[in-house]
Amino acid sequence: GTFNVSKAAYNKWLKDHGGVIINISMTLRYTASPFQVHAGSAKAVIDSMTRLRAVEWGSQNVRVNAVAPGAVAGAEGFDRLLRKSFRTKFESLVPLQTHGTVLGD
Repeated sequence: GTFNVSKAAYNKWLKDHGGVIINISMTLRYTASPFQVHAGSAKAVIDSMTRLRAVEWGSQNVRVNAVAPGAVAGAEGFDRLLRKSFRTKFESLVPLQTHGTVLGD
C-alpha cells in the first residue's frame, strides 16, 4: 500500500507541483518483541522506502517523512502479545520509560 500510494501520488501530482508524503511506521523494529517478525519487517521496509524516496524526490520539492508512534496500551497487539514480564524491559528502552495510552480510557 505505502509504495503504490506514494508512487501514484508522485505520478499524478507531486512530480509537477511538489508536496509532502508522510508515511506511518512504528518503533517495533528498534526493539524486537515476540511474535512480531511480520510487522517489524514490514515497518523496516517502510522506513527504508521513506529515506530512499526522500533522496530520490527531494530535488523535485517533494519531502518524504515518517512518523513512528510507539506501543500503545489497550491496543490488541499490546495486550495480547506483550507479556507482563517483557513490558518492564520494553518500557526501560523507551526514553520516557512508559508506553502510550488511548485517549478517553
